Amino acid sequence: MLIGKLYRRLKRKRLSKEEQFRIELTQEERVLLRASDPNSAEMLYVRNLFRSADKRPRSDALIARLIPKFIYEWRDDFHFSSRVLCVYSSICLLLFFIAIHVCIETIPYLHAFQGTLQQFVQHISSSNKVHGNTNEVKEQTSLFIVPQLVRPFILAVATTAIIIIIHLLALLANIRRNLFQSFRGDCCEIPRRQRSKYVSYATDYSPLGRQLESFDAGFKAYCGFIHTECAHRHPVMLVFASHLLSQVKLKQAVG
Repeated sequence: MLIGKLYRRLKRKRLSKEEQFRIELTQEERVLLRASDPNSAEMLYVRNLFRSADKRPRSDALIARLIPKFIYEWRDDFHFSSRVLCVYSSICLLLFFIAIHVCIETIPYLHAFQGTLQQFVQHISSSNKVHGNTNEVKEQTSLFIVPQLVRPFILAVATTAIIIIIHLLALLANIRRNLFQSFRGDCCEIPRRQRSKYVSYATDYSPLGRQLESFDAGFKAYCGFIHTECAHRHPVMLVFASHLLSQVKLKQAVG
């Protein structure tokens, strides 16, 4: 312990004043100062602020090359906040839990349900052959075999999960588009913030149309979510606040 403290103290003396004050920062201050780094998403957004889409440099990330541009354009000047990632992580965990729980709880009862359904079908088919021979009825009723229900059930659960995931990914792309619009002050899809009608959480667009969208509670919640993200994660604001904080900390370190 003592040797470690002495080593850190000697190492701190060799560092510059800027590096020394960065060590003493809290986690929140480090996160905010990261916005003013040259390669941060916020700084790249500020650099591309007055550039058109065709002049904006394309991402060199591997995932940007794998995903076609017409499906999703990966941009280095944007990243989702921890709020959005936590919400989507919770949704994915809930979806996984429900799918596993449904399969485990339901599949054992499918065999019993299949037997009951087979008896019901045989009863209906035998009742329709009142005037026929008994042997012929048995031969005909044996042809009505209910197919296995386990595979169609698993396929239905998997298909439903895939459709939900695709919808969530589409919603994620819409969130990014609406955030870019809010950053620019564009209110073509998301109305401007009204404090008297402000709601603080999350859908995509109102199916009621522009005239009646104020009556849609889900759409108002989504607008509140976008406005909250814009107020907390606006890149220009973060870069400006990060620059001010770095200057204040440097003056404190020098003084």
